[in-house]
Amino acid sequence: GHPWAVAKAWRGSAPVSPIVPSDMCGRGPWELLCEVNDSRRQFSSTDKMERSIEQLISYLSSVFTLRRGDCIFTGTPEGVGAVVAGDHVRASLSTLTALEVNIV
Repeated sequence: GHPWAVAKAWRGSAPVSPIVPSDMCGRGPWELLCEVNDSRRQFSSTDKMERSIEQLISYLSSVFTLRRGDCIFTGTPEGVGAVVAGDHVRASLSTLTALEVNIV
């Protein structure tokens, strides 16, 4: 909610690739992990969110047109920090490695 939803969410603002096989959707809760240089930076779970995924979809669909395949960005757990050139970042969603990049 709040003004950030409109300020950060415009067409083309956050390109992503598929990270969750469709047959796994709806099977939460999901554990979220982000490591930088093999050191845990962030860790949490979707069951610790202020609102359930169902509540988020219900509210957002009353404000925006949501279509199958749309992504809803909810923010990030505590532990946000800068990364620098040479850092290796790995993010995962439960048992799935969703993202692995080297910062240049």
